[in-house]
Amino acid sequence: MYEIHDSQHIMPCDAHTSGFCIICALHNLFMVNYTSQALYIYKFVQHISLFSHSFTIFKQEDAYEFILGVLNLQQMKFNDSKIISYCKPYQVLNLPKAFFLCHTSSTFTCPSFLYVSI
Repeated sequence: MYEIHDSQHIMPCDAHTSGFCIICALHNLFMVNYTSQALYIYKFVQHISLFSHSFTIFKQEDAYEFILGVLNLQQMKFNDSKIISYCKPYQVLNLPKAFFLCHTSSTFTCPSFLYVSI
């Protein structure tokens, strides 16, 4: 989360002012943790379709499935992002890892052939 806060990204940027910017949205969510304000993530949730047109909100069975879907989409979309950190100018930020401090992996099992794909 500190990498996003320390990134070389002007906040709020023009894209966020006129619509939506994932970096500004994640920064706002992060900064709310240090205030007594309520956490509103509706703007973040409303714009998930920017990552993938096939992702439909409110169709997941639980919060775990929802956050895994969002993290997977962010990793795919921002894997090649060129966001540079002030503290580590030699390192390019990976947004999902920087904000959620994790990465995801999916495992699929074919019941017919007992094949596992990771």
